[in-house]
Amino acid sequence: ETIMLNRGLRLLELLGTDKAITYEDFYNIKYDIKYSRQSHVAEMLDELLKNPPHPDDPLVKEGIALLQSFNYTADLDNRAMPLAVLTVLPPIAAELMGTRSPSVSETFERGLHVLHDNFGRLDVPWRDVNMLMRGKKKWPLQGGPDTLRCVYGLWDEAAKCFKAMAGDTYVLLVRWDKAGNVSSESIHQFGSATQDESSPHYDDQSPLFARLEMKPTWFDEKELLKHLESRSEEHTSEL
Repeated sequence: ETIMLNRGLRLLELLGTDKAITYEDFYNIKYDIKYSRQSHVAEMLDELLKNPPHPDDPLVKEGIALLQSFNYTADLDNRAMPLAVLTVLPPIAAELMGTRSPSVSETFERGLHVLHDNFGRLDVPWRDVNMLMRGKKKWPLQGGPDTLRCVYGLWDEAAKCFKAMAGDTYVLLVRWDKAGNVSSESIHQFGSATQDESSPHYDDQSPLFARLEMKPTWFDEKELLKHLESRSEEHTSEL
């Protein structure tokens, strides 16, 4: 890699400004959904806004105006995020993988037509196109490529959305007090029964994952027994 990626820049900006941090602060940083104004994303979009291709084209004018309103935050209601991602993701991915990088002008124009052809508009809310998909179910995701709440999606022509395929998956946060008492929270993008479609745990964590929520993990026997769903006779005799 020849550039500092956004996640590195955001961690420097967020963790590098304080000598101490609370658990809640750390949680919020983990799920940060912003792009640094120093990032390669910002550089590419700034250059595009200065030198747009075919500036007299009405669709280009509309797209440039939309990107000028972009606040570099991948929240669900952001209407500039889909076009921004369609514009900057291919060049960034190509650079990281050492392949030919399409120009930002190329990907911008391609993104214009993807959105206009599929939705009849450019200002599509991020919640409508950035999805966690599991079987026939889907959930809108905030966050995006190279944010700390990381979501990389491939455009699915049939579903007309980005289908999440990389980024955040299993997350575990652990804390302990001065006495050494440990507690933790975790989340998986699907559930604990990843291969069993008939199990309720095939996708029961997905809604939590989409809402940036986590669930407690239990290590104490009494706590485990309170939340036990089933156990074998062998383990019953042991307990």
